Amino acid sequence: MLKIHGEHLVVLSGTQLIKIKLHAEKATREAQHTLISDTGGPINGLHLVNDSVYVADIGEAKPGAPEHRLVHLRRNEELVRFGEYPEPAAGENRDQANLSRDYMKSTVANPKDGRLAAFYLYHNQIRLYGGDGELLQQIEVKSSSNSASDEEMWMYRADPFASNERIYVLYIGMPKKEVEENFQTFRPYLEVWDWEGNLLDRFRLDQPITTFTYAEEFKKLYGISFFKEDVLYEYDLNEGGITDSKKESSAVKGKYSKK
Repeated sequence: MLKIHGEHLVVLSGTQLIKIKLHAEKATREAQHTLISDTGGPINGLHLVNDSVYVADIGEAKPGAPEHRLVHLRRNEELVRFGEYPEPAAGENRDQANLSRDYMKSTVANPKDGRLAAFYLYHNQIRLYGGDGELLQQIEVKSSSNSASDEEMWMYRADPFASNERIYVLYIGMPKKEVEENFQTFRPYLEVWDWEGNLLDRFRLDQPITTFTYAEEFKKLYGISFFKEDVLYEYDLNEGGITDSKKESSAVKGKYSKK
């Protein structure tokens, strides 16, 4: 993992988290922390809530058991375990031995108050939590598939980005096999949610974006694609017309340049 967090560059390697302070002329290594791991292996789903606390997946989670943990970074102390893996839908064949891998989720935090949002790649559900791990809202999103058997490898939401007011997330909405076989025509949606669980907008992107980040100050989204690895895409969301009204979809076109 390599992310910008405030004035720091955060590097996650295995169970080691390194914080590098960014300056105009240089970068200096500020701290290194050994993280809690159930297995001694890499930490999955880690996201810094603030400078002192992070949220991460519990690697050896069992059915009905908590799926997340909040940990105090400097003290290396677990604060709370929370969440519970969704019940599989009829016809789904989930690997109960590795729920974290089978569901695959991404968790983000509200930079202002520490509220959390969890999005599942293989489950059409969103969960909103308080900063203490209390479940605030569970959103069961209506599926676009009529066949329960088709749900097994359907891909839903990935790579969320959170601001104080909104959450931006890629919506795929098709089977994994279909994405792989039709990558030349694959075009995801950008969904915009608020922290009360309301879908504000959904826009279809004009390129096969698979991961992105958002520059809130400039209202610009920057994305890359696993299918076109030498291209960086830029989307101006001011031009795209993000509003607070609910829409079915509208196309958003991006500028691109070679990386």
